[in-house]
Amino acid sequence: ISTRVICRPFVGRAEELEHLLARRRQAADGHGGLVLIAGEPGIGKSRLLREFKERLNRHTSVLAAGACREFAQRPLGPIFDILEQIAHAGAEDLLFSTESERLESIAATFERVAAKRTTVATIEDLHWADIDLVATLLLLVQRAARQRMLFVATYRDAELAPGHPLFKWFGRLLR
Repeated sequence: ISTRVICRPFVGRAEELEHLLARRRQAADGHGGLVLIAGEPGIGKSRLLREFKERLNRHTSVLAAGACREFAQRPLGPIFDILEQIAHAGAEDLLFSTESERLESIAATFERVAAKRTTVATIEDLHWADIDLVATLLLLVQRAARQRMLFVATYRDAELAPGHPLFKWFGRLLR
């Protein structure tokens, strides 16, 4: 049995943290988008995200978080978790009958919130997402480029080899 080592001071990620804060400022000017934080397990992705969230001004930004689960994740779960936090709208509140109506309803809800205040949505462990979640995120990110909306997501890049079902979708997100 070994003793757990906890690093209390935030060390060595000042440049990455400043990049996240700069992207948040750009989002406030109507130039939102997506920042992907990649790395192996334990490298500090979640810690960087936590430090970023602690530095956000809650008076000028709306912040919401979601996380992907390795098993038993409900469809679009992290997106609906975020919508519940920022718009008090869950999956049952968004009325749609087709997939395109569902996407439009989700996007419109994000746009309404971002029209009022800069919105920052974080998603952890995106490598465990399903294809529908990544496809929805891709649409939201494309629209966020002209809005006050920033998405920040963490993922384990080593898990997304060419045979992974999300490999091509991550390529689209990276572009």
